[in-house]
Amino acid sequence: MDDAPDVIFDQQAAAEYRDVRRWYSREASPDLADDFRAEVDRGVEMIARNPARCGFYDSEQQHRWIRLRRFPYLLIYSVIDEQTVLIVAVAHVRRSPGYWKDR
Repeated sequence: MDDAPDVIFDQQAAAEYRDVRRWYSREASPDLADDFRAEVDRGVEMIARNPARCGFYDSEQQHRWIRLRRFPYLLIYSVIDEQTVLIVAVAHVRRSPGYWKDR
């Protein structure tokens, strides 16, 4: 997979990811936090394999999204160029849509 783009997290998206993992670890179980990490990893791998496969999140067609299985979260991302994909949010599905757009 040498030609796959690098998938990187925006600073705020990385903070959201850490916060969610901490919440699952504290409020549910460390195993569930590990499952969340594995599911995010699966989503990142899917994005890296084919960034264009997921639908557009916004009408401007700047951001795409993938929903995590088992967890009520979306990975919102933008294809920067052929070599880079930027995850801009790890967004709960019930959080205000587009709260991350100014990132």
